[in-house]
Amino acid sequence: MADTLTPNFGWVKPEVGASAATWGAKQNTVFDQIDAQVHANQMAGMPVGGGCLWFTATPPTNFLIANGASLDTTAYATLFAVIGYTYGGSGANFNLPNFANVFPMGAGTLAATGGEATHILTAAELAAHNHTATQDAHGHAATQAAHAHAIATGSHSHAITTGGHSHTLTAQVLTPNGGGNASAGAGWAFTSPTTSAVGNLGGATDTAGNLGGNTDTQAPAITVPAAQPAITVANAGGGAAHNNLPPYLGVNFIIRYQ
Repeated sequence: MADTLTPNFGWVKPEVGASAATWGAKQNTVFDQIDAQVHANQMAGMPVGGGCLWFTATPPTNFLIANGASLDTTAYATLFAVIGYTYGGSGANFNLPNFANVFPMGAGTLAATGGEATHILTAAELAAHNHTATQDAHGHAATQAAHAHAIATGSHSHAITTGGHSHTLTAQVLTPNGGGNASAGAGWAFTSPTTSAVGNLGGATDTAGNLGGNTDTQAPAITVPAAQPAITVANAGGGAAHNNLPPYLGVNFIIRYQ
């Protein structure tokens, strides 16, 4: 009976009844063909160096969890040939990509890292805003050095007016040298003055105009204390970091190594 072929790939199915050696040799060839095809199919779907999400703690066959682990370049030669030292390592060891606690992002630069799980805002990141300023109630004391003002007057005089009055002399008052009659050339003197009824002087009247204008001859500067109460600007906030993460679910990323 002759050999037959598989319907899809045309692999040899050894003749039934053939010797064991013939049958076995043909079958081994078929196994190699199957292995090559399966590998090609897998590589087409996920080549070495490729990866995906994985929802358990244990990766499938031919995959590793992408956690930044250091691997031997000889033991994992196929993967090393693909990624090299891109994610770290040197010499006999290279590193896997590390997706622990990070998100993947389209690379501008391969293997670049960045971002923050938490962030403290800087002044440049704040929106423009105002602060309310208040000042304690207070007053200002003004002081001036001791001084005097001189008053200058215009030229003027004062006239004195009196109330009506008279003087009365009684008895013998004037005698010539004490004699009875007056004689020419004789000296006269008061000898017996009596009281005189004299009226009081009237009120003084300024007949020459008002006093002149006042002239300030000293005007020291007025001093205001410079010290002022403190101004308080309203403050808010504590400067703490804010959470910079969106809602998330932790899963594994895996990478194929062969």
